[in-house]
Amino acid sequence: MNLVYVIKSNWSLKRIEEHLNKFGEEYRNLRVLYNHDREETDMSIIMMREKLYVSLREAPCRGFEISPFSIKEHHHPDPKYQDYSLYVPLPKSMHLKELRVRENIDKKLNSLVSFGLITGDCWYIEIPLLSRESGSAKNHCFIIFNSSVSKDTIVLVKSVIDDTYWEIDGLNKEKGEHIFHCYWNRFKSPKLLLKESEDII
Repeated sequence: MNLVYVIKSNWSLKRIEEHLNKFGEEYRNLRVLYNHDREETDMSIIMMREKLYVSLREAPCRGFEISPFSIKEHHHPDPKYQDYSLYVPLPKSMHLKELRVRENIDKKLNSLVSFGLITGDCWYIEIPLLSRESGSAKNHCFIIFNSSVSKDTIVLVKSVIDDTYWEIDGLNKEKGEHIFHCYWNRFKSPKLLLKESEDII
């Protein structure tokens, strides 16, 4: 069952939403896809039920194309120095409380649970603290998935929640601090990996 799709269109997100709403079916996490230079493309990613996808395919519209999200090799982490945990940098302008971070991330993941992409007990959020007494978090946290979650499913989760937004007031939008980013966790630096290879040679 497909739940994640890619839309190809130069329409604004607002116009895409208006088009989708004509069919009266539920969808989530519509966002623009960016290239490696952080420039907008004509592609958007979205999570929807297959029934909506079928309805859209049966009612083609000029300037709007949709297809299932296809997982490629480059979507997966590099096994040489990355794993399937997600590294999430936290906004730097304020020391967020552990509870606030956890609430935000749980809300994002629970929205995927309601669609059946993952189950509600399959992840753990690890938040390093600056202070146990105040509950202030450091500048990052990790999302760790149970072994029962397939690698392809984790790729889909990352693709859907990356470049969404923190639901926290007071973040510096000019610096992009309101944007939620997640990356594959690095358990070894590529530079260190290169040095080890040189040492072996």
